[in-house]
Amino acid sequence: MMATVVASAPGKVHLIGEHSVVYGEPAIIAAISLRCTVSATRSESMRIWGRELHQTLEATPREWATSLEQACAIHRSCMQSKNFRPLFDLMKKKPMNLPLVASALVLEKLSVRTGANIKIRSDIPIGSGLGSSAALAVSMAKALSTAYCYELSSDEINRIAFEIEQFNHGTPSGGDNSTCCLGGLIWFEKRPPVNIIRQVEGAIPGNLSNFLLVQTRKREKKTGQLLQIVRDLPEDFRVVRVKILGRVTGEMFGALGRKDAATIKRLMNEAQQVLAELRVSTVEIDQLTEAIRRIGGGAKLSGAGGGGFVICFHEDRKRLEETIRGMGYSPCEVQLGVKGVRLEASA
Repeated sequence: MMATVVASAPGKVHLIGEHSVVYGEPAIIAAISLRCTVSATRSESMRIWGRELHQTLEATPREWATSLEQACAIHRSCMQSKNFRPLFDLMKKKPMNLPLVASALVLEKLSVRTGANIKIRSDIPIGSGLGSSAALAVSMAKALSTAYCYELSSDEINRIAFEIEQFNHGTPSGGDNSTCCLGGLIWFEKRPPVNIIRQVEGAIPGNLSNFLLVQTRKREKKTGQLLQIVRDLPEDFRVVRVKILGRVTGEMFGALGRKDAATIKRLMNEAQQVLAELRVSTVEIDQLTEAIRRIGGGAKLSGAGGGGFVICFHEDRKRLEETIRGMGYSPCEVQLGVKGVRLEASA
């Protein structure tokens, strides 16, 4: 009987720097205690079979062969033109199952000609800005490569995961998969061909205990579509705001190190204002962040926007929780800066 390999990777939260990171500005990203777990077993057949359990929802992935070839061809064309609308249009007409696509791409990168049996269990809400797809990509790469006896380094796992993220999101920065792979707190800059990735636990307080996450309505657009919204804005309008987000991210690094609460809040609020101007906020997010600002706190969307999670900060945790509940939401407490991808078990 073939051995089963189990690997898991954490989700992530953008403390600051989303969207601008795609254009080469820095971002600060933290791995969170919600995880995606992939169990993989080698198969002698050409078939990839999978079962996904996401919180309380179970689904069986569809077979995906010819359509995968078609999607990959369009993806290559999109990568050259930096326009991912054709890929998104294809996915609307013929929805693709990300776990099956991810597993196929991993096996292709490993030059494996047989298949696999895969089970996925994830605690990370889908489409909420917490890195559900990046955690899946990283844990899938780790589980399948180990099942086929490849001892890949963290950098190699990360590179494969980034290719999966490109398929799913178009032109992501690579920050999400890097954080899910390496864990901890990450300073990330997109600098092809070699990105700047620094784990900075020593410079930033590890507990970050007065940060809370709040889930607003589920996003209606995929991350790649939201990136395209920003990309389609007039260049002079976009560039100015991207530079502002880069500046506040640099200032945030110092403020976190000094535990300067006043500056942390000011920078979060400034970042949220710019993200709203980039048209990736929502009415619900605007209302919630404004309520946090009125009590002297800081709040901003986290991730691509269009819904999903908001990250909030205030020195008075009780008052922060009361304000969040008063807006009709339940604060979500997660541990920040957790370990990255890891093997859980094998049998």
